[in-house]
Amino acid sequence: MTRFEKPVREVLCSWWFWVAVAYFGLACVVVALYFINGRTSHDAARVARDEAIHQSEIVSARQAAYTQCLASIPELEKINGFVGSVRAIRDALEQNSTALLDSTPPGAPLYTVRVHSLARLRMTAKRIEAVHFQVPTIAECNARGGPKPGKETK
Repeated sequence: MTRFEKPVREVLCSWWFWVAVAYFGLACVVVALYFINGRTSHDAARVARDEAIHQSEIVSARQAAYTQCLASIPELEKINGFVGSVRAIRDALEQNSTALLDSTPPGAPLYTVRVHSLARLRMTAKRIEAVHFQVPTIAECNARGGPKPGKETK
């Protein structure tokens, strides 16, 4: 045996050496688990934060859709009222133009002007009738994201 083999063999055969190796290994495992647990906790917290942000975005989008729907009701009613008034004016102009055309003899110089004027008024009827905005009801706004039954709104 060489001079280094005997002390190495004695150390490796010693019970306390292996106990020390086991404790060192256990300490390494504990340290590794500490860092793994910290990383896992950090990831879980990040996932929970991201989920909370996502849920708040969903709630915010629903509330915005509900608010926008409610705000659109009076505006759309005003627009539809305006379009209705334009229809009434166009109908009155068409009746006046028809009455003028009926009172004008076919050979008069204004006859062709009145025929073309009546034709233009009748062409606008299709364009005016095509304009109509669907005004949502309160129930439709509630379906888009309004307050749920039994939940208090602040």
